[in-house]
Amino acid sequence: MALLVTGCAAGGDPGDGGAGLPDRGFGAYEWVVDAEDDPITIVAVEGKRVGAPMAVVDAGRVVLYFEVCADDRCDIGRAESADGITFGTHQIVAPDLRAPSVHRDGGRWTLYGAHADGVVRLSSADGVDFGARETVLPAEGVGSPSVVAHGGALMLFATRLIDGEVGFARSIDRGEGFGGWDPVEIPGTPDGWDPGEVLDPEVRAATTAAGRAVLRLVYGGGGDLGFAASLDGEAWSGYAFNPALEDAAGPSNIRLGDRYLLYATRRRGGLGVAVRAVENASERL
Repeated sequence: MALLVTGCAAGGDPGDGGAGLPDRGFGAYEWVVDAEDDPITIVAVEGKRVGAPMAVVDAGRVVLYFEVCADDRCDIGRAESADGITFGTHQIVAPDLRAPSVHRDGGRWTLYGAHADGVVRLSSADGVDFGARETVLPAEGVGSPSVVAHGGALMLFATRLIDGEVGFARSIDRGEGFGGWDPVEIPGTPDGWDPGEVLDPEVRAATTAAGRAVLRLVYGGGGDLGFAASLDGEAWSGYAFNPALEDAAGPSNIRLGDRYLLYATRRRGGLGVAVRAVENASERL
């Protein structure tokens, strides 16, 4: 039986969001642990590494996509859960692909992933059976794409090698395909936490209590996880209490009922989940 342990996450009272950008709806997380107070592993595949989660809430259940890797090869797996913590048997839905990002538009599921050729896209009517892949951004050195609809366009955020350095970049599709890459500044934080880089970014759209669209970013850096918010996807305001979760990478953040769930790969290995209760949350995620 899974239990909750306190004191395993960094963070504090998120306050009123500071700097005019809402941190509300984000706060300290706690790993879900077993009876021995060890973080549980929610999906395991014998002899392979599981990581880079991407969670989607569909019809009251959590659909989780993730990497299943061995040696130099990764596939994308999928598993489902009614409570967001206990997952059933996984299945491979996209072979030879890394770092899934799933975009929903009506009844269509679109899976983006990283490949040696660049960022590829696959489409599905049910989120299980994906069709042929197409390369939408041919580029070397691209990892962890994250696609979100915002401001009438599709925005694709990713880590990318820029002049030999790992950078944070964005490409925009306004209906005619993704264009070139624009560098995005690494989010700063009021207390000076500096991750040095943005790894495994996940960007999601949310709506504030006032009805304003906002983008929420969870990302890895320096071995921990951070959070930032933006109104336009260019200027980002870091969470005042970053790092939001320590000793973790590859985050995916969703809301299921009265809880926020943060999926991540633990530094010691294994795919886990951390939770926090929603208390007067002012953002709809």
